[in-house]
Amino acid sequence: MIGFLAFLFITIFCSCLVFGSYRRWHRQASELSGYIITILLAMLSAFISTILFQVAGYFVVGYLDPFFLIALIGGWLVSFIISLIIGFVFLASGENKTTP
Repeated sequence: MIGFLAFLFITIFCSCLVFGSYRRWHRQASELSGYIITILLAMLSAFISTILFQVAGYFVVGYLDPFFLIALIGGWLVSFIISLIIGFVFLASGENKTTP
């Protein structure tokens, strides 16, 4: 249970960091490119958070899990879904604001 909560925290933190930094420095040109960029950033965030979780697990236990490849794929899928939800929230909240 603690491992899942740590994975969830790392995923949410990475997603907010990636999407927040993107929204701060870039503006979407159109609605379609906003969705594509959101999906690509969610993939990046999922990759980063899954790797961070595996590295943290290696430092805690002292060795890689024997099934770490399966954990990478399954963790990436879960992390991608969470990152995608967070990304669409960031995209929707950015559309409501007017740009100067």
